[in-house]
Amino acid sequence: MTLSITQRLTITVALISGFIFAVIGVVFFLSLEWGVKAKGQEKARSTVLAVENAIWDRIDEDIIVDFSGEQIPFDKLKIPFDHWAVIRKDGSVVGARGIFLKNPFIARGALYPEIPIPDMKDIKLASVPFVTGETIEWDDISTVAKNTVLANGAGGVFLNAKNEVAGSRNVLAVKWLFPDHILEISVAKDGELVETESEVLPMSLPEGMEIETLSGRTILEPKIIRWQPYNGELIAFVEGQALNRESVQVAVNRLGEQFIIGHDGNIEQMHEDSRLWVVAAYDLGLDIAKNRSFGLAIIMGGTFMWLLIVLVAWLVTRHAFGRVDDIIDQVETINPSQLNTRLPVGNAKDELSRISQTVNKMLDRIEGGYQREQQFTGDASHEIRNPLAKIIAEIDLVLSKQRENNEYRESLVRLREYAEGMQILIESLLTLARLDGRPQNLESKPFDIADLAMDILKTLGQDSTRRIRLELGESTGPMQAMGHRHLIGILLKNLIDNALRYSPPQCPVYLRINRNSQNIHIEIEDEGPGIPKEQSTLVFNRFHRLDKSRSKQTGGVGLGLSIVKAIANIHHTSVTLTKAAKQGTLATFTLPSANHQANR
Repeated sequence: MTLSITQRLTITVALISGFIFAVIGVVFFLSLEWGVKAKGQEKARSTVLAVENAIWDRIDEDIIVDFSGEQIPFDKLKIPFDHWAVIRKDGSVVGARGIFLKNPFIARGALYPEIPIPDMKDIKLASVPFVTGETIEWDDISTVAKNTVLANGAGGVFLNAKNEVAGSRNVLAVKWLFPDHILEISVAKDGELVETESEVLPMSLPEGMEIETLSGRTILEPKIIRWQPYNGELIAFVEGQALNRESVQVAVNRLGEQFIIGHDGNIEQMHEDSRLWVVAAYDLGLDIAKNRSFGLAIIMGGTFMWLLIVLVAWLVTRHAFGRVDDIIDQVETINPSQLNTRLPVGNAKDELSRISQTVNKMLDRIEGGYQREQQFTGDASHEIRNPLAKIIAEIDLVLSKQRENNEYRESLVRLREYAEGMQILIESLLTLARLDGRPQNLESKPFDIADLAMDILKTLGQDSTRRIRLELGESTGPMQAMGHRHLIGILLKNLIDNALRYSPPQCPVYLRINRNSQNIHIEIEDEGPGIPKEQSTLVFNRFHRLDKSRSKQTGGVGLGLSIVKAIANIHHTSVTLTKAAKQGTLATFTLPSANHQANR
């Protein structure tokens, strides 16, 4: 069964729209699922940051003197979040809430994603290092503030700095570390000293305290021997004896995070296993259920929209293609003998009217090409028929009776001349045929027009070469033109051949090449009889001759300037023929300069 265009288009629209809806649906649901997971991850991350801030807001730093973390009451803090934990990198949990309280092990999933967590596919985890917040580096402090701090904190070491509010203005609070105390110097923006406040550093620990190092050794009766700043944090160097009476030293901060001590006695970096992390979780279950309900509504709405699109497509195509049959019937009546027939366009501005206009323009081009082809074929057959008739007549004349050798030779010379004329004609016809089929957007490349002119002169006979006067304008470098070198060579050679052919043998032919900032200008001037002004454009037509008797004498076939015009059109330029200054013809054309094109 053959389907109509309306049916085929409706089916096509149904299939394409169905495929598009399916793809959009898959992409939408994948994006929705990804969005839910991303939302859960973001929620978990925002929660973990809020937990970290809440812990710092609620902990009294004065009680954090244990340096082991055991006295930090993380598990007793009333933080308004459901699922959070404080965990060290080694996996030990020092405080937890919610699901982490029941199963602290799952908190490690935030630090080690490769650890599988059973029955937790709808839970998203996030973690951040437990830090003291953002501080200002010493290099970021203004010079006036530095001078004030240095003047009041001589003998100390920079610990950290942060922005604070003192009364009604913002100040910079710089903590300056001394061996037994911390001096906080508050400075205004203009360097004015606002206040100084001193905090005594503890140099002893509670009696009976024991500190266990990450290597598993227990320090008995630990004592603080000195303090050192590290990355804006205050680090205590604690020393004591292990169970084997060996002296042990450890560097810890007030959270019990331990640091690696280098050979020079200074801190190298934090011991990663002791770092505290805050972990939070977000349950995606409710979001997933909402998305499933939303997705079902989208499916139902999408199905209705698809059916509506198919119905509208059927109605629109049925109406739009109502005139197609009439157009087809009218086109079928057009044949080569009726190329002047055109389709009715009407007053409508729809696609079918545009199709009719396009077809009519195409018929105009076909009719014009058909007429040109008929004229060209007639002219070409006439031009070829003449030398063929001469050849046949010459052969018949020679064969009519027995002749002397010199007569045969003279006849062969005439036959050669006729054959050479036919060869030139056929080669010209082939060149025009190739140019007619050549694309207009010809790729142009830079070439030296002066070198091309010299190559052309080498192909001429000695007598012709002596007549050429090559004049190059003033130039500091090669005359680089843009174009197709081979085709420009054909154009230039045809103009030179015409100038040589139609000017007296004793008269010179001038070839001038000049360059300005944008173009290369070429002139060919002869001292022949010249071309009447009314004929200066007609001579470019195929097989057009000013004087047939003169063409017979010069051997022209009437296609040289047609080839010149075709090559010029391809290069988006034109050749103009005007009267020379003395007498004869001046042919001029221009090409874009390669240097100008490169600088654009």
